Amino acid sequence: MDVVIKKGSELNLKIDSLSYGGKGISRHDGIIIFTNNVLPGQIIKAKIIKKKKKFLEAIPIEIIKESPFKQKEKCNHFYDCGGCKTQDLDYTEQTNQKEKQIIEALIHLGKINVEEIEPIIKSELIYEYRNKMEFSFSNNRWLINNEKGLKNEKPKNFALGLHPPRRFDKIVDIDNCEIQTKLANKILILIKKESIEKELEPYDIINHKGFIRNVVIKHPKHSNQV
Repeated sequence: MDVVIKKGSELNLKIDSLSYGGKGISRHDGIIIFTNNVLPGQIIKAKIIKKKKKFLEAIPIEIIKESPFKQKEKCNHFYDCGGCKTQDLDYTEQTNQKEKQIIEALIHLGKINVEEIEPIIKSELIYEYRNKMEFSFSNNRWLINNEKGLKNEKPKNFALGLHPPRRFDKIVDIDNCEIQTKLANKILILIKKESIEKELEPYDIINHKGFIRNVVIKHPKHSNQV
């Protein structure tokens, strides 16, 4: 007799692959389960948070066995920032997962008859490949774990960076973005320094007050123009 899976149930799951958007895909007794913040190949203990007609959604609560494709993330902001989702996943495996997503979209979902799909051409650059980034100012900085009381604790009412996942009202203050060029990072730091020294008021997205809202930095990799 099959056990009924309820909201709040805890299950051991193996992450088979990643869906478009980055959620992990598992199957339990024929039911598809989507889990956030996981990697293919992981075995996890997960908690069911939503029940839909054709699938379930879960969150990881424990990693039982780590993925063989797990790698050390390079960015110091990785676990707070919403800019990069799979920096801790081996790049070759990233392209493998994208290829599976294309096949799923074209053949299984789109019912398009495709005889052959060419392999994805890998980028020569894994980091510093973006020639354009847009950062936001905020008077409501996202607080990172264990920063309270640090000597170099930043002001809470100023941030220049990117949104944390699913939070429109806060900004992770970025000191260095690994996917833009080194020169672009120097400009980011300079803009932040000048804005603070000149006491320019960051935009308050809740009360719709303030002066500076966004900055776009564009630096083509093989150009001195910024």
